[in-house]
Amino acid sequence: MFRAPASNLIESVVENLMTPDECGAAALPKRTPEIAAAALIVSKSEWFRMRQDKDHNGGILVRTPESANVMWLLRGLQHDFREATRQLTIARIGEGKWKEMKADLLSAEPGARVCPLDYCPEINPEDIPIFKDEDRMDEVPDLPCFASAMEFADMLRVGEAEVVFDYDRTDVEQMLNLLAGQVADLTKVREALRLALPER
Repeated sequence: MFRAPASNLIESVVENLMTPDECGAAALPKRTPEIAAAALIVSKSEWFRMRQDKDHNGGILVRTPESANVMWLLRGLQHDFREATRQLTIARIGEGKWKEMKADLLSAEPGARVCPLDYCPEINPEDIPIFKDEDRMDEVPDLPCFASAMEFADMLRVGEAEVVFDYDRTDVEQMLNLLAGQVADLTKVREALRLALPER
């Protein structure tokens, strides 16, 4: 089964869902019940992060409906609808990777473990021992696949060090529960923003 490279997937999502023309400011229509509902849902989200623009990796955690409304007055709703779509897509890809790991464990011998790095096609298998060797940690940032590995770790919701760990079935189930919660949260945010968008 073909697996698209992880970083290419992320890059494609960013480029296709957040084009410069569509990320500019837009006039916000008069306040509606749908906009009020979206602002409340965004402010309660544990996962959604607003971004300033497509080249800005950081995120803003909106904690009040008023903060969301201020952002939308500045740039409209379309920007954040597309950002919610981007984040949801990445979360679903990450969830899919954990499902692949679970499927492999279910067909493996009892006590088997999996390493997430083995599920990132952009990482050369010969480089994986370097990632895992504490005595060679200074070599890791110079590896051609280092950036891909860090993006992959973020997609899987694990830390930079944790992406090299070996996970058993219980560990994988816990990560699946975490990702399922993220997907559900972002799905709710995206749907609320969709309903609040002005009719064209």
